[in-house]
Amino acid sequence: MASVRAMVEVRAARHRGLLPSVRPVTTLLATGIVWITVLLSVCGFAAGYLRQQALNTTTGELERLDTIVAEAASRSFQGVDPLLASLAAMFKAVPLAEDTSIALLDADGRVLARYPAQPGRAESGIAEGDLRAIFAESGVTTLRQTTSDQQEWRIEAIRPLAGYPLAVSVSRGAAAALADWKRQVIVIGIFAIGGALGIALMMYLIARQIHAHDELVAARGDKLEAERARLEAETKLLKVERLAVLGQVTGAVAHELHAPLIAIRETLAALKEIVADSGSELEKPVARMERSIERCERMSSDLLEYTSARELQPTSVGFDQWLGEVIAKQHISGPVKLSTELRAGNAVASFDPDRIRRVLADLVENACQALSELPSYYERRIVVRTGVAPGMVVLTVADTGPGIPPENLERIFDPLFSTKSFGTGLGLPIVKQIVDQHGGTIRIDSEVAHGTRIRISLPLSAEAMPELRKAAA
Repeated sequence: MASVRAMVEVRAARHRGLLPSVRPVTTLLATGIVWITVLLSVCGFAAGYLRQQALNTTTGELERLDTIVAEAASRSFQGVDPLLASLAAMFKAVPLAEDTSIALLDADGRVLARYPAQPGRAESGIAEGDLRAIFAESGVTTLRQTTSDQQEWRIEAIRPLAGYPLAVSVSRGAAAALADWKRQVIVIGIFAIGGALGIALMMYLIARQIHAHDELVAARGDKLEAERARLEAETKLLKVERLAVLGQVTGAVAHELHAPLIAIRETLAALKEIVADSGSELEKPVARMERSIERCERMSSDLLEYTSARELQPTSVGFDQWLGEVIAKQHISGPVKLSTELRAGNAVASFDPDRIRRVLADLVENACQALSELPSYYERRIVVRTGVAPGMVVLTVADTGPGIPPENLERIFDPLFSTKSFGTGLGLPIVKQIVDQHGGTIRIDSEVAHGTRIRISLPLSAEAMPELRKAAA
């Protein structure tokens, strides 16, 4: 029972394949790379978004602060000189964020007042065209990004004072504005790296599990394959032993039956003469007895043929010529049509004519028996063909019979296997045995309701090979 179960598992493993076409570890690695790429991309987008938000927030704060300072300066502007003296003090009172500066500019871009003070910087660094554009829109805050003399990136908001050729500038260093963003980026980077390492670790552990599973599956597959090979070897050994015993028994039985059958046939021949002289009505029973004796002799002959390997008597002959003579002597009874298609030309094969004649007779007889099962309105035809393959002469016997079911086709060469109610089931096994003795091959192709084709290949004669090569050239 365990052996049967093992065979079933082997077939199932073969059917579905021990391993998939794409290894799971490869798929897992690709999935991990995709996940890590997605994680890093999301973190990169988040960092960029937070950076832009920080810049937008700083710009908005500078814009509001610049508006408030400009309006305050406009309301308190009662004279230029007193204002310039007190602007620095007023700017100092404004709550400023880190790295933020306030300056009062005139229409020429000069810095009239600045807090915190920066000695030596009297010019704003704004281009003349930009200044005209800024002062052309009174009461509107202009936002711009600049670079200082120290190559510092700054964000600046400039608003002209209503009714005066002056403008208030509020600027802040971008580095200070992005200080919080840098801390956020560090946190996001740590999260991204930790997430990537976590995904990689998870993928590694899963890959180890898959690898271990693959090893178990492979080991189980090897075990099942070994079990299958063992079962096949045991089956073949049992079959060989059974056939050896069967051969000994059947050979002995056939040999012992041969002498009594000869005696019965001789007695029946004498009885037949007596019946003929006396005019008795026993002719039909005697004829029936003769047919039965012939059948018994045929069975005995088959048993002896299969169990005792006869030595071949090979002869080199032209295959088509020999086959044509054999077919001409072949007697076919009933409505069966036998035709030939001899296409081997001058091919010469080395074979035992008596043994191959037995092969051809058995194949034609089997075809006739198969055709006899068809209704009368079906075509009953047997075609014997010949041809040449590399180093071989090919003999094909095809019929238009009912065909052989697939389940029977697998056992067609098993000794004693037969679907008929008579016979020994040794016809095709003997045919295969004879073909194998000649160093040839036999193949049967059959389709139910479409007929059967038996193809036999026999080696060409050694003397004929150079001539065939010369003809091919």
